[in-house]
Amino acid sequence: MTAPALAVTVGDPVGIGPEITATVLAEFAGRDDQHGIAVADLAVMKRAVDVLGLDVELRAISDWSTPSAGEGVIDVFDIGVLGDDLPDWG
Repeated sequence: MTAPALAVTVGDPVGIGPEITATVLAEFAGRDDQHGIAVADLAVMKRAVDVLGLDVELRAISDWSTPSAGEGVIDVFDIGVLGDDLPDWG
């Protein structure tokens, strides 16, 4: 059985949303009963994971039905708006 997906949008890329999303989805990583997906620019999530020092990998996905990669991996539905041109934090 495929685990149900929970998609979480990060909101403002220079606010606290990316860090909250990364923290919560790091807890989901590897669970068999749930699949957490961040909806964000991959670079935004990478910055959040790096700032928090989380021991997780990020995997860009483009299909909602992609199964979870398992323990230690956060899936990111990369919306590709900002690319690598991240705004500075305020």
